[in-house]
Amino acid sequence: MAAKYKAFISYTHADEAWAKWLQRALERYRVPGRLVQALRGQRELPRRLYPVFRDRSELSSSANLGSALEQSLADSEYLVVVCSPTAARSRWLNEEVRFFRSLGRAERVLCFVVEGDLEVPSPDCAFPPALLEADDRGRVVEPLAADPRADGKRDALLKIIGGLLAVGIDDLKQRDAQRRARVWAGVAAGAMVLAVAMVGLALYAIAAQREAELRRGQAENLIGFMLGDLRGKLQRIGRLDLLDSVGDASMDYFAALDENATPEDLLSRGMALRQIGEVRFDQGRLEPALEAFGESRAVLQTLHDADPAVDDYLFEMGQSEFWVGYVHYERLELDRANAAMDNYLDISNELLARQPDNPDYLAEVGYAYTNLGAVARKRNDQQAAIRYARQAAAIAEQQLEASPDDAPTRAALAESYSWLGSAEEEVGNLAASIDAFQQSLTQWQAVAASDDDVRHRERVASAALLLADAHLLVGAVDEAAHLVDAAYLALTELVALDPDNAGWRRGLAASVKDRAELEAYAGRHDAAVAGIEAALQQFGRLSADDPSDREIRQQIVHSLRVRAEILALAGRTDEARTTAEEALQRAMADAPEAPRDAALSTLPVIALYARLLDQAGRTDEADRLRRATWQVLADSAHGSPRILAPLAEIAQALGETAVARELAGQLRAAGCRHPAWAAVLGLEQESPPSSP
Repeated sequence: MAAKYKAFISYTHADEAWAKWLQRALERYRVPGRLVQALRGQRELPRRLYPVFRDRSELSSSANLGSALEQSLADSEYLVVVCSPTAARSRWLNEEVRFFRSLGRAERVLCFVVEGDLEVPSPDCAFPPALLEADDRGRVVEPLAADPRADGKRDALLKIIGGLLAVGIDDLKQRDAQRRARVWAGVAAGAMVLAVAMVGLALYAIAAQREAELRRGQAENLIGFMLGDLRGKLQRIGRLDLLDSVGDASMDYFAALDENATPEDLLSRGMALRQIGEVRFDQGRLEPALEAFGESRAVLQTLHDADPAVDDYLFEMGQSEFWVGYVHYERLELDRANAAMDNYLDISNELLARQPDNPDYLAEVGYAYTNLGAVARKRNDQQAAIRYARQAAAIAEQQLEASPDDAPTRAALAESYSWLGSAEEEVGNLAASIDAFQQSLTQWQAVAASDDDVRHRERVASAALLLADAHLLVGAVDEAAHLVDAAYLALTELVALDPDNAGWRRGLAASVKDRAELEAYAGRHDAAVAGIEAALQQFGRLSADDPSDREIRQQIVHSLRVRAEILALAGRTDEARTTAEEALQRAMADAPEAPRDAALSTLPVIALYARLLDQAGRTDEADRLRRATWQVLADSAHGSPRILAPLAEIAQALGETAVARELAGQLRAAGCRHPAWAAVLGLEQESPPSSP
């Protein structure tokens, strides 16, 4: 016969608040339908954990407390003990535990620890003695314990529910997160309809000039909620696509407004326009994002010009300036990006000068240094990039020392280390690069562990891919493969959660490309070809969504080069050569105007294509291509292994043997052992013959 109660909650009066909360939470919990469906055929799961017995709420009118209590325990499938030092000293609670275990259900006792020590010998131990006694077969059954202090209330509750359902906690947490995401998405979708309707009413009111102020206030309050509070919740579950209609309607609304707005109205408007731009940016729609950021900056500039002393106007203008620069950076419009980031730094320094003790303004200075370092790296000014990254890291470390639990500060430190790692690699400091990337990954993992925001999982995955690439440079293939696989799994889950998030899709495509490359080095050529084809398809869809994104176009060139290398390793040389030619054409179409910058950006593809031309007997054509590049880069002092290796290959093919050996020596001295460059790294380093 089925048990009358799913669980019996045993507790003392001192822990009654916890017991009440636990009873309500368990009885209100709905078992995820997908979990029920997944286990159908193996066993049946209940839809609800109801009823849950709590003795003082249900036995107050019992004539025989002892017998009624024992019957209730016997009628309960599980015993949940609210553990604390007070509970451990309670005679009656101890007897409840002992009686339940005497029924042969020692494995069905679950502990919810709300206070005290988990160590058994401790004088402050939370466990009642009866929990630790041997059963009738002489076994000591260690109870499952959930601790809301360490796990958090939600995870502790899920641990108890997992015990009641006899399912794995990880599976239950995943299903629960998916269901909560669907619930939020449903709430958001309904709110979207209301938002668009309110914006429509506001537009009508503006046109009709009747009740305009009332409708305007209602609409702008709702827009502010959608793009502020609700947007934050949707970001955490990866469903920004639900804000599309609100953003488009809001842009139409702002365009229709008259000029008779108060400064408060204009400030709200500027912030809302920036938030619309952020949503569009996350979706990979750079042109409409830039439009929104530009309008936001113009509105805020008007406010600042009218009253330069107001810090809020200056701060918000700095935020819009940053986003304008970020879009230009993504489009590789580096002069414009640098100008905007310089403005952002000037604004941040001005704010800090006004309020030297304001930690938020100091953090903004750090962010500005990080962004200027990113732009400097793209402009091949690696020393400036390293200087900016170290300045940003110093600020973040200073702030983290003052506030060790501040997640945004830790995230800023992670970003600084990431850019430092990239810049150190560019100058050939591979050990320093790996250290910096490892620091970045460690900091992002700490951020993700402290907050269940899904965006942190993407940052952990991105940091893992960068560290994997750095390990691959020094020949640590196994470490690279482990990191890439972990990133691939995380990004696959994120893209399934929000297929419209362009940043997550880009990260997933990059992880697929990296996996394909590693498969090729392991000799699994068929898997490598299939993987690189999938990566190219994914990058192609991203580029079709936003053709202005030059970063994506560069990723396509890189993926085509990897495809050519994989095909060459697989013996499919004709296909490899055709692919390399396509990569070169795309690279030259997007190359910078300056000859040296153009040669640097196309060098890896040129070296590969020339080698494949040699294999086809087209040596003259290959050498013409090499010489054109060599004339520009022969005196290059660039320290990046990604430049030195193909340059050494070209030098060797052109008969510049001494230079080729010198470059190979630089690679070996830096610790470079990339498996794709074995031929270059194998060049003997010999001294040139002495003059007579």
